[in-house]
Amino acid sequence: FTIKGKWDQMPISQGSAIFVVKKILENLPLNKKFLFVGDDDFISVVLALADPSIESLVIDADEQLLDCINLLALKFNLPIKTRKVDIRKQKNLGEKFIGFLTNPIYTEAGIKTFLKYGINQLGKDGGSVFLEVGDESIGNRFLFLQEFFTRNNLILRELSPGNIYYP
Repeated sequence: FTIKGKWDQMPISQGSAIFVVKKILENLPLNKKFLFVGDDDFISVVLALADPSIESLVIDADEQLLDCINLLALKFNLPIKTRKVDIRKQKNLGEKFIGFLTNPIYTEAGIKTFLKYGINQLGKDGGSVFLEVGDESIGNRFLFLQEFFTRNNLILRELSPGNIYYP
């Protein structure tokens, strides 16, 4: 897999990936499909290895990334499907999810765009949203995100500073 700067790709550390998977497993009743809005951290693979009963869909604009995830899913018989999607163009995936994870572009607009897309894919009962951003990237923008959370009926249940970092 080749990291592509034009898509703001930079995988998190292995320790960070394990932390994220642990949080997902602690917080979700995973009896339905889980969505990854982008997955250059390969969290979908780590999650499926940790609990092979979890079905996931990974969407991304990067075909090479999706090919890598497909290869790993095939090799380890993991219940992961992938789909090439540009979230700026395709608004609805045609199915609903129990929750989603995104590690978006680290701008206020990028975070809001990725979150809004994922929120629109949740079922009528809502779901769990996992937003992954490094501490150094969010800075003073958190106040603006709190307003966004409120407008979109999101409840912040946990904030875990110091757990996502890049090697």
